[in-house]
Amino acid sequence: MAAETYCAYPDFISFFNVAAGGARGGLRLLSDSNLDWGQDLPLLAQWERQHPDDAVYLLYFGAADPACYGVQHFNMLGIRTPPPRVFPGQRTILAVSATLLQGAYGSEESHRQLEPLTRQTPLAVLGGSIYLFEMH
Repeated sequence: MAAETYCAYPDFISFFNVAAGGARGGLRLLSDSNLDWGQDLPLLAQWERQHPDDAVYLLYFGAADPACYGVQHFNMLGIRTPPPRVFPGQRTILAVSATLLQGAYGSEESHRQLEPLTRQTPLAVLGGSIYLFEMH
């Protein structure tokens, strides 16, 4: 157990041991602040810097402003910034907080729209709380 916990560094909030399903097991067990505090916004900013040609749309659960961490995105939950232009050949990435992916909050309509994502393999999972999906 100590080795498994050591290997989880620095993602302790979203850490779940192998018996609970490992790094992605928490998505089935807990939500809200037990899993997702917006702690992985710096990882999303880093991912964006490594993929500058991708258009990122964000469904984020949290109170912190993602822009404070350097996240360049279109906020799907608000209308504060215009959507990025998507050019031919540019990937469109949907970044979803674990809590919203679970459907813990939101309308019945938003649950129906996000539910298919739970059956897809994400492009990446950042720190255990932000799931990236390539939209086609």
